[in-house]
Amino acid sequence: MRTIIKGRHLELNDSLKAYVEAKIRRPAAKWFDAPSVRLEVELSNLFGPKGGNDKQCEVIMTLPRGYILRIEEVGDDLYAAIDAAGDRLWRALERYKGKKLVGSRYPKKYYVAKQFNAGELPAAAIRGKTVLSSAV
Repeated sequence: MRTIIKGRHLELNDSLKAYVEAKIRRPAAKWFDAPSVRLEVELSNLFGPKGGNDKQCEVIMTLPRGYILRIEEVGDDLYAAIDAAGDRLWRALERYKGKKLVGSRYPKKYYVAKQFNAGELPAAAIRGKTVLSSAV
């Protein structure tokens, strides 16, 4: 995975880079670690010396087949914004993987065949007929 860490209106020191590595890059690499995946993290100070709720962490992750995840978190502290962005990225990657597996691998048309093979449905139910059991 190609990782780019940028700073806008602030100095990037080694501790910030290490924190981004630990909280965003390593968890994301557990899901996608291919060379085609690009992770871009931009840390910025929005209002400069005025202060306030102005520390921003923006994460843009380009996945295979052109899918793009964009997450933006703003907070008082830059480390808290990085934590929140890392948590949101983790949830978004879980959701992406879940949709990818469920949507294409298990089409609905095979659901009835799976139930039939498990013995849950009688053969007449598949042909659209109802089966009435008679008690003798």
